[in-house]
Amino acid sequence: MLKNTFSVLAEFTIRDAQGDSFSAINILETVGAVGFPAFMPRASFLTIWQHDDADPGTYECVASVSLSGKDLVTKAVQLDFQGKKRTRFNINYQGLLLPGAGELTFALKVKDGPTASVTIPVESQQKTG
Repeated sequence: MLKNTFSVLAEFTIRDAQGDSFSAINILETVGAVGFPAFMPRASFLTIWQHDDADPGTYECVASVSLSGKDLVTKAVQLDFQGKKRTRFNINYQGLLLPGAGELTFALKVKDGPTASVTIPVESQQKTG
C-alpha cells in the first residue's frame, strides 16, 4: 500500500549526493505580506513515500500549489521508486505570485491514490496608523 510518511515545506532544500540525504532550510510555517499581490521568491516541497513490494514501481501524479482552493500552479510528475521500498520527491518553485491572503497548499496527488500536502496561512502584515 502506497503512503506518504513525511512532508515539509521549506524555503529551499539541499540534496547531499554522497550521503543521499536531504536538508530542508528555513521551514515555512506562514507567509507574511505587506501588500498584495505578494511575491514568494522560492519554496521547496519535499515528501517521503513508502510502498509494498507488490505495488507498482511508478505512479502518475500532479504536483500543485493552490491558494484557498484556487490553483496557482499544476504540473504532471511521476513518483518513481526505482526498485526500492521508499522514495523521496522534491519539487522546487521559484517566483510564486500570491494574489491575496488565504490558505496556501502545496500538494502531490497520486492518480487514484493518496495525496501529500502542506498548508500554511498567507497573512497580511499591513501596517496601520
